[in-house]
Amino acid sequence: MIKLPVRPFIKIEWLKTLLFIVCLAWAVMASVWAYRNRPEIILVGLDEAGTRIITSANDPILSKERVKFVREFLRGYYNYTAADYSVTISQTGALMSDLLWKSMEPEFLKTTERMKTSPITQDGDLLDLREVGEQEFEADLGLRIKSRLTERKVKYRAVIKIGPRKRSAENPYPMEVTEIHETEVE
Repeated sequence: MIKLPVRPFIKIEWLKTLLFIVCLAWAVMASVWAYRNRPEIILVGLDEAGTRIITSANDPILSKERVKFVREFLRGYYNYTAADYSVTISQTGALMSDLLWKSMEPEFLKTTERMKTSPITQDGDLLDLREVGEQEFEADLGLRIKSRLTERKVKYRAVIKIGPRKRSAENPYPMEVTEIHETEVE
């Protein structure tokens, strides 16, 4: 019996090269397809009239969202008890810009320490909210500040400026409070 040497029809090196070329071609084609079919972010609005895609920055739904954002900020900023002050202010702080939070954080920490020795409760009622500009609001608030034996009622006017921000888990709105100025009014 004569044994003939067995030679593979295609050499292993050629198979490796062919496999590399096929994988490279697939990667290039997949990248081109993904680039051409990039996902596009769309904003869907829901109101009394139904559901629709928001295409304009002047859409009434966005204006309502700005007002809702400012109301939520004011509710957290002016309503608290000694027991929940730290949590409430932290949640409200998520709606502030980092710069504003850093400037107000020492004041919040002082108030937290004061609450331990003389607890107070503050309830704020939003009396009026006016949109002064697209990024600025003016709010009139009635505050009831209660300590152990006293209750004091004061009125404040707050000017709130907002700016754009990406939505996040902590802040579901596309905006943040950049400035807040308060004055006591009679």
